[in-house]
Amino acid sequence: MRFIDKFDIMVRQTENVVSKICHLFLLTQFSAYILLFPIAQSFIQPGIKLIDMCERLEETNRSLVQEHGLERGIGFPTGCSINHVAAHYTPNCGDDTVLQYDDVMKVDFGTQIDGRIIDCAWTVSFNPRYDPLLEAVKEATEAGIKAAGIDVRLCDVGESVQEVMESYEVELDGKVYPVKVSDSDVVGLAWIRTNVDLHYPVHTQPQWPFHRSVSDSCRKVCTHCQIG
Repeated sequence: MRFIDKFDIMVRQTENVVSKICHLFLLTQFSAYILLFPIAQSFIQPGIKLIDMCERLEETNRSLVQEHGLERGIGFPTGCSINHVAAHYTPNCGDDTVLQYDDVMKVDFGTQIDGRIIDCAWTVSFNPRYDPLLEAVKEATEAGIKAAGIDVRLCDVGESVQEVMESYEVELDGKVYPVKVSDSDVVGLAWIRTNVDLHYPVHTQPQWPFHRSVSDSCRKVCTHCQIG
């Protein structure tokens, strides 16, 4: 099984907001992520029901982050998007979907302490024929991290991601497919986003595109970011 872990994180800071307490929150949440991965690898296998997988991930998540009412716990329902489903799929009661050997799954989970949400996403596959696709994602992510910095335009980071991503091809059943990014792929941040200055947001500004964009992102720059 191959996991692409995306611990790449941007911490947006506003003046006089990020304190020692905030950094303690971040360290606690990062520790939960680091401890959760080997546990997840032990049971995310072909044949598991998605709803069982998500419930187990969330229970582990709650334990690691030391859930306490609304003060700390999971950030949002765990996502497990398979194949053509890009993101944000969560199984409901009665969903008997089972993870298969030939699936490519995007797992997305989050934690929150005092309403400050961090999320983490990674890709899972079992069939080695998808290795080039996962490698494209990994290399593109690293290119985006390398390009990010103070006063860098967000669209330029997206262009770096797109350039690396689209340099890859995947061969399936004798047919070669170019790897493409979607023109509508905009996330904030593309890999992991952390909002330590706001309470309980899931998606906030800035929005980072995966591609060279002619939108408002070309007028926005990184003002204070931390990549870890």
